[in-house]
Amino acid sequence: MASINYCRSCGVDISSHRSDSLYCGEKCSKRYRRLVQKGLARPARVQQFQHGLHDRHRPAHHRSPDKVGQVRTMKRSKGDKLSDALIQTSVKTAGNIIQTTAVGLLNKHLGITPVQPIPTHQGQHQGQRLLSDGASASSSPDKQVFSPTRVPLVIRSGEELAARPAFNRLNLPEEWSQFLGDIPLPPFTMLVWGMNGSGKSSWSMRFLRVIDEYAYRTPASVYCSAEEDVDGVTVQHRQQLTGLTTSRFINRLPVNSKEWKQVLWDSYQKEDNPQWYYRNVLVLDSMSVLEITPQYFGDEYDRRRQRGLPEEKLFVWDYLAHHSGRIYIAHATKDGREYIGASDWAHDVDIVIECVKSSGRGQAIIRKNRFIAADGRGSIGSTMNIW
Repeated sequence: MASINYCRSCGVDISSHRSDSLYCGEKCSKRYRRLVQKGLARPARVQQFQHGLHDRHRPAHHRSPDKVGQVRTMKRSKGDKLSDALIQTSVKTAGNIIQTTAVGLLNKHLGITPVQPIPTHQGQHQGQRLLSDGASASSSPDKQVFSPTRVPLVIRSGEELAARPAFNRLNLPEEWSQFLGDIPLPPFTMLVWGMNGSGKSSWSMRFLRVIDEYAYRTPASVYCSAEEDVDGVTVQHRQQLTGLTTSRFINRLPVNSKEWKQVLWDSYQKEDNPQWYYRNVLVLDSMSVLEITPQYFGDEYDRRRQRGLPEEKLFVWDYLAHHSGRIYIAHATKDGREYIGASDWAHDVDIVIECVKSSGRGQAIIRKNRFIAADGRGSIGSTMNIW
């Protein structure tokens, strides 16, 4: 018995003995497949195609594909379009509110004050441009406003530098002056590296003892032994061999200003009046255990400065970053040819010293020195026996 279907392409009646006939002919089949490839095809319905009516008699329908790739055949009303517009506006407004609130909270946490727009007055050009540092173009050129994250530019002429007094040098004995050259008072940075047992820690303790005895009237050194226990036998043995009794020994780096003051801040009696001072030479043993780099103190100071902390809380970090002498101890690789760490460490520090063990004796060798004296003291390759 023949069944009656409708062509998916043109909608005319199809009389066939097969109930699965979809097209009235090959032409409609090819046409429908082309429309499917373009995403414009939709099955024809008997209510829409009444035996091959023309397209101008068909009602307008929404033909955009939905999320699953099918094509809608329902006519969208004006109310649906208005609802979609309201939803989109609401979502956009909520997103702007959330973004503004999040940025405000982040600025408050970091201590950054947003630049307020300058009100426009009569006689003032409405298109007044703001400078990059937050000052208006019409402000006085002598008045500079700096961003909390920007370092002021410093310019010095050669005559000004030549007229300045010579920098103060560490008052060191002849043996140490011959080895290190004209090393100045802090700030300075030094990298000491070598194989295990080569004498890195022992040389550093000897250097701290010389600084405390010859360079300052008061103790000035702190030894951070993060690799070995401060109360352990190894540290005690090295301390007895080097005779270092004036330094303070700590087991880790302080994490805030209060702990740093406990480590650095000290007092001594001068004419029956207590005088306060800061210890300003630190040994950090070792870099790999502490997981720091030579930029650590400068980065910590900049991070707290960007947060807008008051000057009294920034003083300790500024002191550590710009006014202290720091000696970093690093391990050597298995072959002993270089130290373990980033290659820029050697570029950032002022002095690089390699400690080697030869014939049962430890020896320190200068590999880099920015304070070589005019007479050759502290030159590259200078050696010094550690023990």
